[in-house]
Amino acid sequence: MADDADTPPSLRERKKQAVRAAILEAAERLFRENGYDGTSMSDIAAAADISRKTLFNYMETKPAVILGLVDAFIGEHMPEWLETDIPHYHDARDIMTADVDARLTDIAEHRWLLTLAATHANFFAIGRTKYVNDALDINVSSRERRIAAVQREGGIRTDIPAREISCYYEVLRDQAVHWWLQDENGSAEDLHRLFHNAMKTLIRGLEPRST
Repeated sequence: MADDADTPPSLRERKKQAVRAAILEAAERLFRENGYDGTSMSDIAAAADISRKTLFNYMETKPAVILGLVDAFIGEHMPEWLETDIPHYHDARDIMTADVDARLTDIAEHRWLLTLAATHANFFAIGRTKYVNDALDINVSSRERRIAAVQREGGIRTDIPAREISCYYEVLRDQAVHWWLQDENGSAEDLHRLFHNAMKTLIRGLEPRST
C-alpha cells in the first residue's frame, strides 16, 4: 500500500494550492512595492485575480497573509532547516547548527518579511505558522539531545540541564534578530555579528569547569 505522503494531491487540492500561491505571490509584490499600510486586502485579491470572498476563505486579515508568507519561506527550507541531534563540534559550539551562517544569510535576505511579521503580525511573541510550529518542536528536541550528548562527552558543563541551555540559546538568538531588525540600516554582516557575539558569551559560560 502506498504511503499517504506519496499520494498525489487531488485536483481540488491542487486548485487550492494554486490559489494560495497566487495570493502569496501577489501579496509579496504589493507589500514590497507599497508597504504594509499601502496594501489592502482588496488590492491583494485584485492582484491575485480572485474575489475578496475567496481571499477571506484563505486568509482573513493582512497579518494572516504575512504569516502565510513566513510559512512559505520556512517551507522552502524544509527539511534542510531541521536540526540534527548528532554533535558536530563536540564542544559548547554544538548549541548551534553547523550551517548556522548559511541560515543567517537566508534570514537576512528576507529582512523585509521578518520586519513585517514582527511589526504587524506579532510573530516573535505569538505569531505561529504550521512550519514554524513543526520545525520548532523538532529542533528544540534535537538541540536538547545534541547538547546532552556533548555533556556526556564532557564538552559542555553538566550542572545546567540541556533544556535550560537550549532556552538560553533561543532567547539570545531571538534577541539578536530583534536588535538587527530595529536597526533600519542593519546588514547581513550586522546580523552575523550580533548573533555570534551573543553566542560567544553563552559558549564561554558553558565550557566545562576545571576541577
